[in-house]
Amino acid sequence: MKRILIIIIAALCLSCNKNVIAETNVTVLDKELPSHPRLLFTSADQKRVEELINADPLAKRLKYSLAAEANKILTLPQINYDNNATDILMTSREYVYRLFTLSMAHRLADDKKYIGHIEQTLLHLCSNYPTWHPAHYLDVAEMTTAVAVAYDWTYNYLSASTREIVKNAIKRNALDLAIKEYKNGGSGSWAKRETNWNVVCNAGMTMGALAVAEDYPEIAGEVVTNAAKYTPNCLKYFAPDGTCYEGPAYWEYTDIYLSMLMKSLDDNFNDCFGIDKLDGVSKSALFYLETASPEGYTFNFADSSPSKIHASPVYFYFSRKFNQPSVATVARQLLTKTLDDQKLPRWHFYLSLAWFDSSVGSALDYKPMQIFRGINDIIVLKGDPKNAKSIFLSAKGGAPDLAHQQLDVGSFVLEREGVRWFDDLGSESYSLDGFWDYAPTGKRWNYFLNTNFSHNTIFIDSKLQFSKGRGKLTSTDVATSSATIDMSSVYPTQATLVERTFAMPAADQIVVTDLVKVASGKHTISFSAITSADVTLNGNTATLKKNGKQITINFSSAKGGRLTTKEAKSYTPQEKKINGYTLIIYETDATDGAVAELKTVIK
Repeated sequence: MKRILIIIIAALCLSCNKNVIAETNVTVLDKELPSHPRLLFTSADQKRVEELINADPLAKRLKYSLAAEANKILTLPQINYDNNATDILMTSREYVYRLFTLSMAHRLADDKKYIGHIEQTLLHLCSNYPTWHPAHYLDVAEMTTAVAVAYDWTYNYLSASTREIVKNAIKRNALDLAIKEYKNGGSGSWAKRETNWNVVCNAGMTMGALAVAEDYPEIAGEVVTNAAKYTPNCLKYFAPDGTCYEGPAYWEYTDIYLSMLMKSLDDNFNDCFGIDKLDGVSKSALFYLETASPEGYTFNFADSSPSKIHASPVYFYFSRKFNQPSVATVARQLLTKTLDDQKLPRWHFYLSLAWFDSSVGSALDYKPMQIFRGINDIIVLKGDPKNAKSIFLSAKGGAPDLAHQQLDVGSFVLEREGVRWFDDLGSESYSLDGFWDYAPTGKRWNYFLNTNFSHNTIFIDSKLQFSKGRGKLTSTDVATSSATIDMSSVYPTQATLVERTFAMPAADQIVVTDLVKVASGKHTISFSAITSADVTLNGNTATLKKNGKQITINFSSAKGGRLTTKEAKSYTPQEKKINGYTLIIYETDATDGAVAELKTVIK
């Protein structure tokens, strides 16, 4: 086994409020890596899991599910390369699922029928695919992950000729390109940017490098060095409380690749080179679970569709890595439900078996108010779980011009009695013209779902929020379960002060107070909220009914106001069609520096 030299420059960002690297650790390693398998599921892991399967009924169920899925995959035809595709990301992800599932089934069953199909698949991807589509580098990262893990897990069962073809393909289609990008790529490159691409691509390149490190030790060392150096560019935004500013969909995507990256580094170097010590990283799984509603729904801000939390290997990785048995307990509950419902997530699902954690922890702590600070500050208010009419609210600050953000500063979602009364409608189609233009006059804001008009926030003079503004949490009061977000900078020409305060005076009541000091001239301030419930208006009171349940919203302001409703509609035929949603709008007027206070009581 050849030796590998890794010069790790691991950046430790001490505060998400600093846009610079605050501290750097330099580690030089000259060592021999362990033999295959060395990625994600080592021989020691396998021994532990085999013992768990014999002792833990849920682990045994998961193994049966693994075998059943692997047998289905054996019947599937290979996917041919599409020369006309703008990306092959879904193909890459499909092969992550197929090769992870087949390779793990092979390791735990030692059945020759799996290895034959695995070898055929590897040859197909490494010989019949001219590239792994570097124009959209996520495609390369995920295909490299699929090929590298299967190669590593089945290394001793592959023919010498297959190993030669696969290792050369990993080098040609991924590692050579990565080396060039690390040297020449700017701050917006996949290697160095501050979004999920950074973590996913650097993790994929690391796994590819470690899979073939005995053949290309210099290249492997350079790839791992740079991956550890640049991954903190994204992860600094997890500080201080584990939030993922790109929303819950990208939380899971980022964290599964972060988990695979840290597991690969720990298993091969006994060190994550500071990545696991970055402020907020260890809190990420707890953040995600604690911000879910009692019904298990996420606050789907940014480009995230409405969804429930579901079984993921991320939880088991974090529970084991950071000694969080409460996370493992929730993970097993989610996994049990997933197997009962037989609606299996794809991609990396069976890493849940490789990383299975049977440790038992207490339930996640109940707190009436929780605050998660970050670029998107998150407020969570939860009524007493013993009260059937308790309200759940989650609200946010915001940074609209960052990746995947919308003009939703100050927005919130609200649930009671199993009904989500105020919604976030999720993301628009990524293929719309100008969708990624976040400038204040960018085309991204031409689409209804991206604007403040489709969110539960305020607008002034029927204008868009200013995308370069920020919504920041400024004060909290545990005694009154209240928190205030300063939204002033997203209304720079209309007001000199805009503050939104959320308070929960009782388990079944929420009060939203909007304090606005307008600029010179006459201005109209509008509270807007979107609901799928049936709405009836009576003066300044709106009554919402859905699924046999009811909730009322009372609006007031010192100078009086006007309460109306209208159907929520997208602006153009190219956008997603919206059906069954109503906008509730309460507006009041203010002039020449006057302070207006809008109070919304939900109960």
